[in-house]
Amino acid sequence: MIFERIKTKGFLDRKDSRGFSLIETLVAITILLVAVGGPLTIAHRALSDANIAKNQTIAIFLAQDAIEYIKNIRDENNINENAWLSGLESCGTGCVVDSANDTVSTCSGGCPKLRFNESTGLYGQNLAWDESIFTRTVTITELNDNEILLSANISWQNGILPKSFSVDEIILNWNVK
Repeated sequence: MIFERIKTKGFLDRKDSRGFSLIETLVAITILLVAVGGPLTIAHRALSDANIAKNQTIAIFLAQDAIEYIKNIRDENNINENAWLSGLESCGTGCVVDSANDTVSTCSGGCPKLRFNESTGLYGQNLAWDESIFTRTVTITELNDNEILLSANISWQNGILPKSFSVDEIILNWNVK
């Protein structure tokens, strides 16, 4: 009885009651793709930016570590009454500063990549450690007898893009007599 009443009023006879048209379906799929794809793209970009920021932060700390290590050598030389740049002669053209192993050595043909110890979180040149993405080059430019320009350059690959960070600091021989 109800079915006959619906049929007589023309509800089942309408042409648009057969389902969605192809264009309506394509529009619905497009809206769904935009609604899902937008947040996924934003999430991917956020993860990529976080990785870049992490590497830049590590580079800043690695550069500062080298600067502080050289200043420590200067201070120890002055305390022990040695020449204030004793042990740093190899840094004129570029040197490897390994603060974890307490060494400074010449870069011959380019400085090697730093190595990373997962358990301690230290960076250095210990061959037993994993190779990192960072290369650190330290150069010393003598400005006068009691003043040097100390430069620490950190470079790395972030995906296919080369990145670098540099810190320059002028340090003085504070034990001038």
